[in-house]
Amino acid sequence: GVRCDMAMLVIDEVFRKTWAKTPPAAGAVEAQGELWALAIDATRARFPRFLFVAEAYWDREWRLQMLGFDYTYDKSFYDRLVHGSAPLVRGHLAATADYQRRCVRFLENHDEPRISSMLPPDRRNAAIVLAATVPGMRLFHEGQLEGRELKTSLHLGRRADEPVDAATLLFHEKLLAALRHPALRLGNFAQLQPREAGPNLVGAESIVAHRWDSRQGAVVVIVNFSAGRSRCRITLDLEGSAGRSLAFTDLLTDEVFVRDGDELIDPARGLYVELAAYAMHFFALRRSP
Repeated sequence: GVRCDMAMLVIDEVFRKTWAKTPPAAGAVEAQGELWALAIDATRARFPRFLFVAEAYWDREWRLQMLGFDYTYDKSFYDRLVHGSAPLVRGHLAATADYQRRCVRFLENHDEPRISSMLPPDRRNAAIVLAATVPGMRLFHEGQLEGRELKTSLHLGRRADEPVDAATLLFHEKLLAALRHPALRLGNFAQLQPREAGPNLVGAESIVAHRWDSRQGAVVVIVNFSAGRSRCRITLDLEGSAGRSLAFTDLLTDEVFVRDGDELIDPARGLYVELAAYAMHFFALRRSP
């Protein structure tokens, strides 16, 4: 495969706007059509499994996907996780499933500042869990797992020594182990809709939640993406829940909770959740008779 840097620059429309003030030389024949469509088709004619990944900006992700790219960088999601709020994150994840599965989700790459230098650990971890548990390709930048804070130019060829942040490394190791759950690879993704837990208990608007369901089990991710404590209830209408008890194992903390399936699927009750600022649950669900 290949990663195409700034791939949107040679989209026909963008290229023409970029060079509009520099007309072609007299008698020159202008190229016609879309370069990426021609290049991708020619490559795949010889190498059918070859992957094309586009670095993309300026809201050109969909166009690049339609031209044949397997994946496009999701800079909009990055911006929402780093600078935005829970409602913005939920809105972004409302895009079609086909579009989302072609997105590259990241919180670091060689162009952006180190995430450890931008966000405090609690918000950083919440953002990383969200980026890693939605559809698409997961990208972890070299040095991100160790908590590096110094951004190094690729042109420099060397970097300063930095000590490993033990807490950051441990968190990533737990997360990477959790991401091996088969539901995240074989299951169906759906957003969950948090609602207020009671007339005097607010905070549902700060929760981002989704699930993956498969015959190999289910995963439910719930994140309080705010700086205050939040409470909510979430209806979990997972197939095969009724008439059973469900064991919720948090893969990041190893805590286990048992809940009644009939209560979870009840629109008036559901799963009660209360989380501190930027806290989260990464549940693996196991159904029992």
